[in-house]
Amino acid sequence: MPELPISRGKTGVRERDRHSLFTEVRLPDEWQGRVDVNLLKDVVSSLAPGDTSRFQTTRDGGLIVHLLSRQPVDEAKLKAELPDFTERLRAERRQEAANAWFRKEFELAHVSGPPEKKSAAQ
Repeated sequence: MPELPISRGKTGVRERDRHSLFTEVRLPDEWQGRVDVNLLKDVVSSLAPGDTSRFQTTRDGGLIVHLLSRQPVDEAKLKAELPDFTERLRAERRQEAANAWFRKEFELAHVSGPPEKKSAAQ
């Protein structure tokens, strides 16, 4: 079974956001397209070195992960990528807030569907 190199850093970024930037997973070629990297990250994020996950169902069957170790984050890479990541995260949060506002306004407007067309006879 191939070993997956995984690294994680600690910052002030929330856990769910940090895990998308600071966890790097390189899948073996035979796993490409067969294993969802986000599922793998979710499974690994709850493991301590030496722990083994429960069976996780995938579209091809499933997987069990045994975490050998965690490697420290590359500080130079962190400093280089953090500003862009932070800006993308802020833009995503702004979009989520706008979408939530639009959903609320749509619900408050009690819109039930497109307006009915008037026939030429009327």
